Amino acid sequence: MIVDDEEANLRSLKRSLESDYEIITACNGLEALELIQSDKNPERIHLILSDQRMPGLTGVELLKEVLTIIPKAIRIILTGYTDMDATISAINEGHIYNFISKPIEPQDLKISIKRALESYELSLQNEKLIEELKLLNTDLELKVQVRTSDLKESLIELQKSNAVKDKLFSIIAHDLRSPYSMLVSTTDLLVNDYNEFDETEIIELIKELHDSSKRGLFLLENLLDWARMQTNRLSVKLEKIELQSTVEKIIDLLYSQAKTKHIQIYSMIVPDTIILTDINIIQTTLRNLIVNAIKFTATGGEIIIKAEKIVDFWQVSVADTGVGISEENKENLFKNDTFQTTYGTNKEKGSGLGLLLCKELIEKIGGKIWVQSEPGRGSIFNFTIPIKH
Repeated sequence: MIVDDEEANLRSLKRSLESDYEIITACNGLEALELIQSDKNPERIHLILSDQRMPGLTGVELLKEVLTIIPKAIRIILTGYTDMDATISAINEGHIYNFISKPIEPQDLKISIKRALESYELSLQNEKLIEELKLLNTDLELKVQVRTSDLKESLIELQKSNAVKDKLFSIIAHDLRSPYSMLVSTTDLLVNDYNEFDETEIIELIKELHDSSKRGLFLLENLLDWARMQTNRLSVKLEKIELQSTVEKIIDLLYSQAKTKHIQIYSMIVPDTIILTDINIIQTTLRNLIVNAIKFTATGGEIIIKAEKIVDFWQVSVADTGVGISEENKENLFKNDTFQTTYGTNKEKGSGLGLLLCKELIEKIGGKIWVQSEPGRGSIFNFTIPIKH
């Protein structure tokens, strides 16, 4: 929705954006409010772009009213320098998402709207993922309650389940909260002190936001996969995959994370290596193993991924030149009642969930996973994929 009391501006903005979006226009704040209130499905409006200076309702006042009707909609103000104080106040109070200064550059406007809508979609996805996690956790708790009525041996399993559940809540409360706290604090800096930063500092803050978002999403995906495993909601879908291209895509995904520590990742898998398996399980397992390798490999190290056919199965390995693992710690790596978390070479912290998830996923397709490692001599994580299922 575009709201502006100047007809020329309204036509210009609509013409600039209508090739990419469905546009609703209003000549003033009251008309916009009436359109939204009378709409049978106001949630179809994902973004409202409003001029600040208008008769009747100002842009800030309009967007404050809209907040109670369609709270998820992105709200952006078109503002001049003289209205900046009111605009910043509205941002701080949560009435609006962002502002665009006049005069308006069409390309800048398109970029701002695209980023705002990406933020809108990400917010919806996060809500959906968190809601699914809540439902899955509820099912898990119900299973635990049923087991209390079983035989004496079930008491041991119940105690283990409770320990895992407590650790899961700990991960949600601390590890998942951490990246989102980072998002809030960094965006607060950008909102409140934007003019005090130069372009280089702003780019660094945006990179921090991006990295924090990725960490949060990575952990959330692991939590959901693990929860699906515990409630038997994760099914295996077999298909033929080309392993080399699958691995290369994961390496590309983790490139920036490895680059930060100047770590080289090499795939030694030959082209046209076709495997019948579940691609989601393989991608999740490889992603977790490579992230783990990056975490425990010092700056300038290497990670090598290989695959070889051995009789009735494929064996895939992820080798690193990292710190290695002691015998004592190796025994606890894949235990389902132990979330073993250790700081990486750059003080990176993990949830301890990744390797447990890998084990359960690989066993789900009939394979197995193990580690070869010595302190100071790196590690090789191996897993197998059956040729016949």
